[in-house]
Amino acid sequence: MTSFNGLLQKYIEDGLTPDELLAFLQLARDPANGLLLDKAVREQLESTDFTDLSEGMDIEQQFREVLQKARAGSEALNAHPAEVKRTGFLFRWVAAASVLAVLAGAAFWWKLSDRQEQVSVVTPSDIAPGTSGAILTLADGSRVVLDSLGNGLVATQSGTKVELEDGRLTYLPTASGEGAPAYNTMSTPKGRQFQLKLPDGTSVWLNAASSIQYPIAFTNGERRVLVTGEAYFEVAQDARKPFIVEVNNLTEVEVLGTHFNVNGYMDEGATIATLLQGAVKVTPVNEGISAEKGQARRHAGQVLRPGQQGIVKSSGNHAQLLVQNADIEKVMAWKNGYFNFEGANIREVMKQLERWYDIKVVYENGVPDVMFFGEMSRNVNLAELISALQEMKLGVNLRLDSGRRLILSP
Repeated sequence: MTSFNGLLQKYIEDGLTPDELLAFLQLARDPANGLLLDKAVREQLESTDFTDLSEGMDIEQQFREVLQKARAGSEALNAHPAEVKRTGFLFRWVAAASVLAVLAGAAFWWKLSDRQEQVSVVTPSDIAPGTSGAILTLADGSRVVLDSLGNGLVATQSGTKVELEDGRLTYLPTASGEGAPAYNTMSTPKGRQFQLKLPDGTSVWLNAASSIQYPIAFTNGERRVLVTGEAYFEVAQDARKPFIVEVNNLTEVEVLGTHFNVNGYMDEGATIATLLQGAVKVTPVNEGISAEKGQARRHAGQVLRPGQQGIVKSSGNHAQLLVQNADIEKVMAWKNGYFNFEGANIREVMKQLERWYDIKVVYENGVPDVMFFGEMSRNVNLAELISALQEMKLGVNLRLDSGRRLILSP
């Protein structure tokens, strides 16, 4: 088999056959080959053939151009791997590597800043990225760790089979449920995410440090689930049974059939429902209890259009709803395998890293006032991501110690 170095050289020269291209893509996903890719990109960026890319554009616009090429290449490769047109080294490279956003960002910023020395990153113990996994709590209280289970039957409850297949949990009713509804809860620790297919056929993707509680059969007049953290839904249509997502007892999202994302991490200070397709109604729920009706007070709610998001903020016994246009690419980045840091401050970025890498972020001498933009792959080790952030000249030093702590200092 041709070595990675040989394939890389042929790739730069646009001389790979389709079979060699597939082999190169597989090897490019190996972090061990990251330095070779980085070196090759730096050499290409230094070449005279690359100078026209940045002519007439400011720094942010230049970086956006690189990221746009990366996304276009990656999407084309995923959709039609045999039909990708390799038109120029940068396009070919960013389409190939699983670390495309990290290395493209690092190499591009390295070129623009004309740095004379490299930042050293102390990594006594590197940390792998998050992966697929979850804990399933059955109706009887027993817990099943799904990380290491193979395909097959997980449990049978009240006439419903629970099966695991290729990293997705599926509920298959085999008989009509009777009696009181039985509930299951799926929860993802930090560093894990998982996919679930509910009894009605609705697909759910659960982000890290999140949970969803649901009945093993939807037998009432509605389909209601409870969510903490973040989840993306593709709801099966059933006009007779509205689908309702209750988030942290503060927000209700009601739909008939649609695609949407809910972000209800408690440390974010708000619940955000973002609509991609169909229609949803977002209703804030006050924390206080109404003495007259003995239930939580609800607002009238507001219907969202595709591309909008409803942001619910709670203060004391009051909840407020704000509707605005959404950055769909940013909202869906986690599901599509990326961090999207566009317009994010350092606390927002570090919260994402804490959840995905299961680390603790420590701020020495206060929280720096730093803004981010761009995307990075979630499928890289933490040290590799830290190195890319350092290349962006943030004015912040980042170091990883042996206790899973990421320390930020001036």
